[in-house]
Amino acid sequence: MARVLGQAHPHVILALLLCSELVTDSVRHSGSVVPGGVVTVTVAAGEKVVRAEVTDRIGDGVPVPPSDASAGGEAEGGQRIRLVTRC
Repeated sequence: MARVLGQAHPHVILALLLCSELVTDSVRHSGSVVPGGVVTVTVAAGEKVVRAEVTDRIGDGVPVPPSDASAGGEAEGGQRIRLVTRC
């Protein structure tokens, strides 16, 4: 991410944080952590926009943020996805 954006990009820190969250969720929930597992990060960036796509080995679709009730309000995974969807 940093290599694609460059250190001078105005959103590099936020993009690194959010991409890290996506990769963490992908590894935790897809089975890609097994030997030979793959997680792919694709980054496209403009001056004001950054798009990162994270694909994994066996994910079953697009992540859906859990409701506050089902996530216990402060559940770690739910907070990560809500953070990504808000940005």
